[in-house]
Amino acid sequence: MKEYPDAGHSFMNRHNDGPLAVLERVGGFGCHDPSAEDAWRRIFGFFGRHLQGEKPTAD
Repeated sequence: MKEYPDAGHSFMNRHNDGPLAVLERVGGFGCHDPSAEDAWRRIFGFFGRHLQGEKPTAD
């Protein structure tokens, strides 16, 4: 488990460029790039280690 204390709710969503972006930032919503990049790296690393299928062997 990893916590990102500088990131708010929905820190991995990059859709915060609309008319409500200012309210999202004030409310603690919106993307936090450093945390999002680290989280995506960890997620894809986990998938690669645990969910990647084994390669078939030639018989």
